[in-house]
Amino acid sequence: MRGGVWRKSHYISKAAVSVSIVLNLGILFFFKYFDFAIQLINSVLDKLNFSITISIPTFNVLLPVGISFYIFQSLSYTIDVYRHEIPAERDFLKYALFVSFFPQLVAGPIERSKNLLQQINEEHVFVYENMRNGLLLMLWGYFLKLMIADRAAIFVDTVFENPDLYKGVFVIIAVILFAFQVYCDFAGYSLIAKGAAEVMGFRLMDNFCAPYFAESIGEFWRRWHISLSSWFRDYLYIPLGGNRKGQVCKYRNLIFVFLASGLWHGASVTYAVWGLLHGIYQIVGDLKNKVCKRRTNRLNKWFRILITFILVDFSWIFFRADTLEIACNMIHSVFRVHNLSILWDLSIYQLGLGKRDFLVLLISIAILFFADMAKYKNIELRKIIVGRKLWCRWFIYYIALFSILIFGVWGGQYDSAAFIYFQF
Repeated sequence: MRGGVWRKSHYISKAAVSVSIVLNLGILFFFKYFDFAIQLINSVLDKLNFSITISIPTFNVLLPVGISFYIFQSLSYTIDVYRHEIPAERDFLKYALFVSFFPQLVAGPIERSKNLLQQINEEHVFVYENMRNGLLLMLWGYFLKLMIADRAAIFVDTVFENPDLYKGVFVIIAVILFAFQVYCDFAGYSLIAKGAAEVMGFRLMDNFCAPYFAESIGEFWRRWHISLSSWFRDYLYIPLGGNRKGQVCKYRNLIFVFLASGLWHGASVTYAVWGLLHGIYQIVGDLKNKVCKRRTNRLNKWFRILITFILVDFSWIFFRADTLEIACNMIHSVFRVHNLSILWDLSIYQLGLGKRDFLVLLISIAILFFADMAKYKNIELRKIIVGRKLWCRWFIYYIALFSILIFGVWGGQYDSAAFIYFQF
């Protein structure tokens, strides 16, 4: 009798979680991929010469801001409850707060119910250290966004929006700057969200950990967009079998997960190629490690970091380009066009960033390099600053604040730049 009741309860739970997953993914598909799917169907019909008689209209569905983030957050809650990792939340308002927690609502990090929902049930009081630490995180986030990301975007957008005019070295510089733009833009938002939450007494997960110091693509994904990569690991890769069913299944799962990661970012062939590239990188890296034994000397370590950055940076071309054709043409131009002279004939300063702006950008990237180097070595700069004498602390605060206000890219002379990940 008890066994029958248990089986009935299990089937009900399984049906409930299945309905929840289908509904959540259905909402995501409609808003994000419906028009893309129709366009693919129409292109197939056109190639089969059926487009004259059959043509499916698109609806130009408006994409709600940050839908991918809160859909995934809702899914993680449902699956965690089904797995009995957390109890079901009986208070709807608390659940609604968990899904719509405003600091990280539109661009993450994708919080787990085991972390954020538990904190919602705690009592929160004002703590000066939380406010101070949160504001410091926000200050660093604004530095990344206004000093690096938005300034680099001016040059990057000029090149990528005019691929027929700017080729060769222009593309190389734009792609390198885009690597810093997308990192500082997204990490900046994550830090602002984490800082705003910490001011209120909430602790959000770290979303980045010096990703460009990674020695392999696998390590890069343990340091980049940690909330998304760990989500795919826990809720897709491991349920598919992970690496438990042999090498072939492991590599199949990697390709599937990274393809899903690419399409999560957008309904576009370019995002799919970007995801597939990272899946292929992971497989090649795994095969290489089986054949070659790693050496631990410092030179090889920095060489691996450089190679990993180059591979990641190459994939960013597909992430940023509007179409696959444009991405391929830009890559082709890198090897075909030899225009190194732009580095000394001042033409590099005619793409929106003058000499002064380039200097500020390079200094800012150098500051980022040393800050990430400290994080890579587990040195907490925030604790070091907080531990200084009062006059020294406030001197650092004011220097940072006024540097952002004076040298940051904002104001009437520049177009406002939304965070890149708002579109996802």
